[in-house]
Amino acid sequence: MAVTPPPLRCRALPCHGVRSAWQGARRKIADAGLLRRRPGYYALRITVVTALYVSGWAAVALIGDSRWTLTVAGFLAVVFGQVALIAHDAAHRQVFRRRRAVGDPARRYKMVVDSSSDEGLAGIQPA
Repeated sequence: MAVTPPPLRCRALPCHGVRSAWQGARRKIADAGLLRRRPGYYALRITVVTALYVSGWAAVALIGDSRWTLTVAGFLAVVFGQVALIAHDAAHRQVFRRRRAVGDPARRYKMVVDSSSDEGLAGIQPA
């Protein structure tokens, strides 16, 4: 005999007023302008992070096999963190003015998975 737990009721959980509190907080955040997209800020940020990324790898190439490469590796770790933050904001569609500019990651993933069936990636025949 299977035992099923009783259904949860709102009275059993502290959920009274949570929705209205959330809506009020969201309204304050929107009124402060924190939900607006800022493409100019991200254009500058992407440019700076790209320059730091390229300069980090150039430093690795110039320094060569030395213990100073570890210092550059620490620098590149910070730059990679910034790349991840930009990608995170892009995934939340905060970077571009139009939502369509980013695209749908699930749709792109499905296209890659579907195209990698018997024919190989993007319809290229495997050798």
